[in-house]
Amino acid sequence: MPFTTDFRESGIIWNFSGTVTFRDLLDTNATAWGHENWPKFRFQIIDFSGIEGFLVDPSDGLAMARIDTVAAKSEPNMSMRVAIVATRPDVLEAAQSYLDWLEVPSWETRICSTAEEAMNWACTHQ
Repeated sequence: MPFTTDFRESGIIWNFSGTVTFRDLLDTNATAWGHENWPKFRFQIIDFSGIEGFLVDPSDGLAMARIDTVAAKSEPNMSMRVAIVATRPDVLEAAQSYLDWLEVPSWETRICSTAEEAMNWACTHQ
């Protein structure tokens, strides 16, 4: 599995490695939605800084945004910060597509260049 999941009291951190596929991104969502504390989570950090390859298209960013938009409707008052750690152009393009298409007013999103920046931003509203 090219990612690890670190559940925190109020959020989730995914660290990716190796070559990332769209299926891997879908699998991360399954780990979040199925977690017993999902309604209490306030941040997600998706860290792509350790990857070697990225087999995800910008159109997949749109698909992930649509999936998250529908899933967020199950908790309409949930406040969430989603930080994506990325510096590679291919990852940045897909991440920006996700941010452009996400339609969840109570979720804030940001692309960060380091995990530290992501953690500092994602955890400031708790």
